[in-house]
Amino acid sequence: MRRNRWHAILFLLIMAVSLYTGCQGGQEYKSEIKGKLKAHWSQAGKALANRWREWGEKLLPPRPEEENTKTPSPVKEEEVKEEKPVLEGIPKEGKYLVLGDSIAAHYGVAEEDSYYHKLGDLLNQNGGNWEGENWGVSGATTLDLYNTITEALKTPEKQAFLETADLIAISIGGNDLLALLSKNGVGLFDGKEKNWVGAIGAIREDMTRLTEEYKGEITSVVKALKEVNPRATILLQNIYNVAREVGGSITLFGEEYTPSDLVAPLMAPLLKTLEETAKEAGYTVADTYSAFKNSTASPLLRKDFIHPNEEGHTLIAKVLYDTYLGKIGQ
Repeated sequence: MRRNRWHAILFLLIMAVSLYTGCQGGQEYKSEIKGKLKAHWSQAGKALANRWREWGEKLLPPRPEEENTKTPSPVKEEEVKEEKPVLEGIPKEGKYLVLGDSIAAHYGVAEEDSYYHKLGDLLNQNGGNWEGENWGVSGATTLDLYNTITEALKTPEKQAFLETADLIAISIGGNDLLALLSKNGVGLFDGKEKNWVGAIGAIREDMTRLTEEYKGEITSVVKALKEVNPRATILLQNIYNVAREVGGSITLFGEEYTPSDLVAPLMAPLLKTLEETAKEAGYTVADTYSAFKNSTASPLLRKDFIHPNEEGHTLIAKVLYDTYLGKIGQ
């Protein structure tokens, strides 16, 4: 039974990593694994697979259909009016700063199509006069972002802008996760069963470490920003599921799973950490994960399944704007 349980967990994680990293040999690899394990997987594997999916779902926001089935509580009309933020709440003048990785740096799209530019359009849509700067760096990890801020403070012009920014939007964490998968994925694709346990064990161990490091580094980033500018509103974008547009489904133990189902549990610990750390650290989560998950628009990502296309950038800008609007309307 112990061996069967390991195989069930291994197969799900292996498929998630294969889909996440876009392995070119994924199809052949999947067929090879299926052939090897089909003979000795028991019914217990089905229960484990279901528990794996349920574990991931518990850590993520409720699905829209689940929310819609709930009976709404009676709410007075005046209470509804008070909860609705108004456009007049956005200051007519201000400064906004975009920080982070290649998503912030609008990899693959022109600046005028980036969420940095479109966020500015939204802030200025009613005759505003908002000024923005984009310090995004392709390939940046969370630690790199901290170093970016430290270096910026050595430049008088950048320090002055940071000190007076009203809104700071951050996209970070995706490269931390990609680095982990790249480091530990070698043993997953060589077809040797003896290497699977070691590779998956390393991923699980490093995911725990990464989550703790991520929490500490995010806290340090926000602290560094607040030491320079304690009044700024800091929005931290969580990580959307990059497998949302990978087509098809996979049948495991008689159940069908989409690629998104398999990738979600890998991302869940980081998403949960962002939510838990927000209040203490002093930032607000901009929920791009739910926005991408619930959107019916497609595609929202480029062909690499990592970076957003123009429509994806439009959605991110809206999430940031709505989150900021809700924050200052509280």
